[in-house]
Amino acid sequence: MTVCIGTICEKGDVVIVTTDRMWTSPYLSIEYEYPESKIEKLSPTCVAAVAGVVVFPTEAFERVRDKIEREGIRSISGIAYTLRDEYAEERKKRVDDDIFRPRSMTIDEFYGGRQKALDPNLVQMLDAEVMSYKFELDILVAGVDRKGHLYVIFPPGRIEPFERVGYIAIGSGSPHAQSTFIVERYSPEASFDKALYLTYKAKKIAERAPGVGPSTDMVVVTKEKIFDVPDDVKNELQKTFESEMSVVANKEQLLQNLSGNIQKFIEEVLKC
Repeated sequence: MTVCIGTICEKGDVVIVTTDRMWTSPYLSIEYEYPESKIEKLSPTCVAAVAGVVVFPTEAFERVRDKIEREGIRSISGIAYTLRDEYAEERKKRVDDDIFRPRSMTIDEFYGGRQKALDPNLVQMLDAEVMSYKFELDILVAGVDRKGHLYVIFPPGRIEPFERVGYIAIGSGSPHAQSTFIVERYSPEASFDKALYLTYKAKKIAERAPGVGPSTDMVVVTKEKIFDVPDDVKNELQKTFESEMSVVANKEQLLQNLSGNIQKFIEEVLKC
């Protein structure tokens, strides 16, 4: 339950990521705003953000950062696939802990040949549990190398690119956020100022969805570095959003004005 949004602008030279801070505890059935940002910096020009009821361990991100540094991985696709591999390992570990270790075996032992000694019905049941195992976690990966990139890692470990679309959102607020870009016919050709505002607006619209919090974190990624969007800039974005929404709030008055201006046509149609 959250929203994480990524956009590409300036013909691929700049990427923007914004998130809320809402976390959902599946064990306590509560939602709360965490004091830290959900945005993880993976390299000097790449970030990740998570959405879902599963918590991706901090150590997993550390392992990814260590591998990126150790192997000198600089391409955003290379970083995304490195994180995808760690994602798959984390899912495998949880499948092992939840399904196989209570039965005194490991997933590697099961698929390594031990299933041959088990009852076929049990083998079929265990394999079905593995395939349907719920790992409700999406990870947005965004960054710039030669150009801007957006990837999403979906369960059970599928990775999809979204740079041609120019935007993507994950989490419970994703339909609301993405509708903002669809209405605006957004493309990666957009200017930075327009993209920054629309990304902020998409996040605010997403707050109408259950589980999306009011706090907003934003970063801007270029070929050189990652910028945290300062509070004074977010305040200006909020003022612009409120001004736009005030126009929407006056829609009934606008419609009444319209009715008065085209009253003759309305009467002509309604007489039929």
